[in-house]
Amino acid sequence: MIADLKATYPGIHARPLAEFGYKPCQHGVWTGGEAALADGEPIFCSLACPDPDRYDGQVHHAFIAWLDRRGWFVENYDGQVFFIRSTAEEAEHLAADLAYSDLLDQEREAKIVLHRLQGQISEIRAQRLETYGHDTDAAIERDKAGQHRLDLAALRCQRAPAAPGNESPI
Repeated sequence: MIADLKATYPGIHARPLAEFGYKPCQHGVWTGGEAALADGEPIFCSLACPDPDRYDGQVHHAFIAWLDRRGWFVENYDGQVFFIRSTAEEAEHLAADLAYSDLLDQEREAKIVLHRLQGQISEIRAQRLETYGHDTDAAIERDKAGQHRLDLAALRCQRAPAAPGNESPI
């Protein structure tokens, strides 16, 4: 990709994304600066771009289309630095994130079912203990059932994590 970029846009600054310290991507380029299209128009617009017909944010439409034809896309890092990344690799990352999120949702649902069952078991156990005159043990089981209801309410209120690694320890 770097050779292709430099051949097509001779003034472009392009370095491997790994040198920028961007760990999530195995493949990619970081770029920016004063690169221009063949007609001399800037690829990147560091200030407010006056013409939305030619620029998508700070990147020229022609450059975006050129990348897209090659299976790449551009991502603004900080207004001066742009990442060029593989569309296929990004799709893999998104699929992995979705799969991870699905597992977290399934885990949360399983915990809800488990707390509901444990609460019901404690309630039934308390009733049985009362039937046989074990009032102290029955009170302990009712407390356990109450705690399971509280845990269940907390799980139901828990929001899904916004990103991998942000999950609650519940």
